[in-house]
This record gives sequence, C-alpha cells and structure tokens, in this order.
Amino acid sequence: MMIGAKRIAAALKGPVGQIKLARVVSQHIAWFEDARSQGMTWDQIVAALTAVGATRADGTPFTRGPVSSAVWRAEKAISRPKSRRPAGGTTSAPAKQRVRRQESGASSGSKISDRERGQNEVSTKEQRAITAGVQTNSDRGALLRLMKRAGKQRTSADDDKE
Repeated sequence: MMIGAKRIAAALKGPVGQIKLARVVSQHIAWFEDARSQGMTWDQIVAALTAVGATRADGTPFTRGPVSSAVWRAEKAISRPKSRRPAGGTTSAPAKQRVRRQESGASSGSKISDRERGQNEVSTKEQRAITAGVQTNSDRGALLRLMKRAGKQRTSADDDKE
C-alpha cells in the first residue's frame, strides 16, 4: 500500500508546481478502491498519504473531506458515460428542440403574441445566418444585441408611421 501512496505523492508534484488532487486521484483511483476494499478508513488513507509526503500546495496535509470527495467524483465519472458535444460542435437534442419550438412560434411561456414576436425580434434562422461567419462567442453576442436593438427601433419607427 505504501508504494501506491508514494506514487500518488510523486504525482502531486509537477514540474512547475502542485498538480490538482482530483487529477491525481482519477489517475490512481485503483489504489484508493483497493485501500477501501482492504478496510482502510479515510483517516488511515490520508495518514498514509501524509506519511509519504503527499500534501497540499501550501505544505499542509490533506484532510479526509477533500480526498474522499475527489475519490467519489472520480468513481462517479467512471460509472457514467461522458456527455460531450460531438466534434462537429452540434447542440444536444433538447437544445435543438428549443430552437425548433422558437422557430415554429410555439409559446415559451411569454405573453408576447406570435405576431408581436415576429415584429420585434429577428428570427432564429436569421440570427444563425448572420452570425455564421462570426468567430467568437463574445462577438456573436454583441452582434445579436445590436440586431435586437435595431429590430426594436425599426418597429417603433414603423409604429410612428401608422
């Protein structure tokens, strides 16, 4: 058991500073599971790590709370599949459904009628077409805000003509 604890202590020390506990725990999860299966308590696990020099970045020893939490999160990550976006950057199905609902004019709990929504806002399709060439999210957000302002100004100017 002490050899595994020494490996964990060595893994915590990176070339330019302390490596995050969560990363080291996920790399050495088998050691923690083995220690727990042999009946070691969290206090005993932390004592073994401290005995071989595994400490926080400031040199203080770990306590059982952060260690047990890091192990729990690592076990949880192993037991559930990762939900990441595909390489193409497409959105998840629920997000696509929300966009479709907005495009079709379905109510999203707003008290604005579909007619008013069409007059006051640029459609989602138009937003996608206009922002397709924009490189960063902050630029895209700024462009969308300008479009909304322009849409509101246009409708208020149209109201004045009537």
